Amino acid sequence: MQAGGNGEPVHITLRRAVIMVTKAKQTRQGKAVWCALCAIAITLAPLLGAVFTSPLAAVTAQADEPGTQAVEPIDYKPKLYKMLGYNKQIDTSEDEIRMDFVLRVAHGQINTNAADNTKGEIASCATGVSPTGRSCGLKLMYDKHGTSSGGLDELKYISTMAGGLATAVGAAKWAKNVADSYTIHSLIQNGAYDYLSISIEGDAVYDNGPDKTVLGGVTIQQYIYAEVKAPGATSFTGSRVDSPYVTNIAANYPAKLYNGSCDSSGCNGPRAFVGYDGIPAMTGGGQPNWGMVTDNGLAIGSFSLGDGWAPPKTFFTYWYNPSGSYPCSRVSDYYFQWLALKNGKDWVPVSDLTPKAQPVWQVSRNGDPTSGLYGVNVNGAFNSPALLDQHIISLQGPLGTPSPAQLADGSINFKKAKDTQGLDGYFKLVTWPVTTNADGSTTGCATPANKSVYNPLTDYPNGVTEGMTSSEIDSIISTGWTIDTAYYKYTLPVVDPPVITTPADNAYSPTTHPTIEGTGIPGHIVYLYAEDPSKPIVSGNPDDPDTRGRYVGQATVDGNGHWSIVDNDNAVSNGQVRYHAWQTEQDSGSEIASIFSIIQTVKFGVDPAPVVNPAITVPHTKRAENGQLQAGAKVHISGTAVPYVAGDTLKVYASHATAGNVAAIASTPPSESDLIGECTQTLSAAGSQNWACDVSPSYFLDQAASGETYLFRAKLVNTAGVESGFSTDTTVVTVDMTSTQLAILDTSDFETLRGTGYRLPTGSAGDTAATITVKWPDNSQSTTTVDGDGTWSVAVPSGMTTSGTVYVTADDTQTNEAGWVSRYLDVSPPVKSLPFTGDHSSTVPIVAGIVAALLTIGFGIYLYIGYAMKQGKAGNDP
Repeated sequence: MQAGGNGEPVHITLRRAVIMVTKAKQTRQGKAVWCALCAIAITLAPLLGAVFTSPLAAVTAQADEPGTQAVEPIDYKPKLYKMLGYNKQIDTSEDEIRMDFVLRVAHGQINTNAADNTKGEIASCATGVSPTGRSCGLKLMYDKHGTSSGGLDELKYISTMAGGLATAVGAAKWAKNVADSYTIHSLIQNGAYDYLSISIEGDAVYDNGPDKTVLGGVTIQQYIYAEVKAPGATSFTGSRVDSPYVTNIAANYPAKLYNGSCDSSGCNGPRAFVGYDGIPAMTGGGQPNWGMVTDNGLAIGSFSLGDGWAPPKTFFTYWYNPSGSYPCSRVSDYYFQWLALKNGKDWVPVSDLTPKAQPVWQVSRNGDPTSGLYGVNVNGAFNSPALLDQHIISLQGPLGTPSPAQLADGSINFKKAKDTQGLDGYFKLVTWPVTTNADGSTTGCATPANKSVYNPLTDYPNGVTEGMTSSEIDSIISTGWTIDTAYYKYTLPVVDPPVITTPADNAYSPTTHPTIEGTGIPGHIVYLYAEDPSKPIVSGNPDDPDTRGRYVGQATVDGNGHWSIVDNDNAVSNGQVRYHAWQTEQDSGSEIASIFSIIQTVKFGVDPAPVVNPAITVPHTKRAENGQLQAGAKVHISGTAVPYVAGDTLKVYASHATAGNVAAIASTPPSESDLIGECTQTLSAAGSQNWACDVSPSYFLDQAASGETYLFRAKLVNTAGVESGFSTDTTVVTVDMTSTQLAILDTSDFETLRGTGYRLPTGSAGDTAATITVKWPDNSQSTTTVDGDGTWSVAVPSGMTTSGTVYVTADDTQTNEAGWVSRYLDVSPPVKSLPFTGDHSSTVPIVAGIVAALLTIGFGIYLYIGYAMKQGKAGNDP
């Protein structure tokens, strides 16, 4: 509503006028005024509405609600992604579980910035968490007795990150740790999942009395559980059984259990001491030799170091044997070597630290670095961080000099070591014993049967070196003991899934034993599975182990990145089989798996129906062609087909259909009269391919009288005459290539131009939504649409003074353009006009009319009031 003259809305202004007039009726003169004002109101109402009412309705645009997007189901079960290093040899007398690994969890499931948990509380912020379950969200439990039925101990969480990054304060906090605990060093997001690099330390009291005669220890299962809360849950289940939220991360990582002593019955072999609590006393007083983080420097003890540096007295080795009287019971010397991960899968020697294994020859054994249970004696070999005159780890270069990435005091620069070789940032120190008899002789201590335990580097005196095969490297590492580990900005290359390339998706296999081929990462192992029809693969969750399907086979990806596997299942003969695959890298017996590949479908039996692309290209008439199609115009039809063999014939049909009867038409095969001969073609190759054909417009124009909407279908016919099914798309396509035919009718006045719009060949009213454009002699234009009866009309612009030719054309909703039609328009100029006149769109004549009306009526009121007053004086009241 527009405002009145005083700024008020019009309806308020009019209301005030009515109140004033009502009061005026109470006077003698007011009665006359009342009658006059009523006449004014009746006269001005339509004029005021024209002046003060906005000609456009207000339109409010409202955004559409966004469509619901399908979300791929998330696997909330924690999964061990990669075992980095662990203390796999456990001494029953007293030892520790040490482990570094990468755990995959759902993105956002774990809060690495949560506060520490003190011993005795429910671990990992299980109490008082938010309903979203995003406070810490991870609990690690283990059976310190190494059994499947004992009680579970919870590891406390030590927070070493802030804002998603490791901190120097956090690194020092972890280095000072002496209790059963774990920490998260880093979080790497990859799509829907987070990958957590974790270190754990826990007391091990594996006490099931292993056989002392088993060299290298007795293999036992370990039980270390990672548990997350279910989405929305506020607590953990505490289950020790694998479930949707619990995983035994040590399931594939058994321990080698050593009896605590040796006697006349035998000995499991020499063992390395991993250290525990404050034994030996290292920098910081804790256990920094496992999972040391150097990402952002370290301030510990008297040392304040920059990025990448680990202080001296951080790492150590110590070999011993419980008995000195048994053959091969003296560990006289040992080797050690820093190894690092590269490209997520390769263990390589760290060239700036130990390009080859370094020997420690124990010429002198003075001092007792452990000051406790494991004192130095003639049966032990050790590295003493306290005594620099020993061949300690800090002196690991040629001739006992420092290596490029370390200082003489034992400080190690892991940043330099990483940058030199482009390493991933995870380092582990592996050590191997040199074992002799009590008299120093090696007789019987390096035989093929026992050298892997007593003298494992007999065949590889330089340890791991460049150029070795992965199997050689794995063998060497497996005979050593991982004793120290460190991180510097560790990055995790995630394994990509393999790709199935042959047969193509939905391709036909001419044999019931198809060869499935594809590409992958050289050296990785591809595992191929076929769908179990009773448990279909879920595209959104292909990693669900319950729908993995039938195991087909596995193959190692060759050096060119190629693999192939034959499906030898004799049950495959008809229908289709859906295949998918994943690949793993081998790492000391562990399998680091990718997600599943895309699903590939292989067909068996009859040719599948081809597909018609509903986006059929239809040409339309052009005004530049006088409302006709351009010369050479074609209707373009395309689609895809997957013939099993070359030589199949493609046939395409067009059946008249409408939205109302398309279902009935689609359920009936098309007749041969619907065949588009110009589209019939022979496909010269097998497999998935595109096809197309260009059809003369006459094919459709000749049928226009029967309708212009069609259902397109196609089929394949093989050389034996066997037909596929018809394509199943039910999209109705409009093939309208006819412009609206126009005519201008004679008119008896100069107010309106009229005409008709119809269609050939039927003469029907045609497209009632066609837009009519009129071009007037003065080059102005007007538009309208064709009415339902096929007529149209448009008002001649008011004030038109130019005679000349009027041109009319039309554009229908299918973008067909009509040619121009014309008629001469003779406009006689007006004889006279009022002041302020203009065309019909101007408000000047309206205002002028109002002013004239007001003057006339006002003058009448003046005369009438004068007359009334005169009569009043004479005593003649009405």
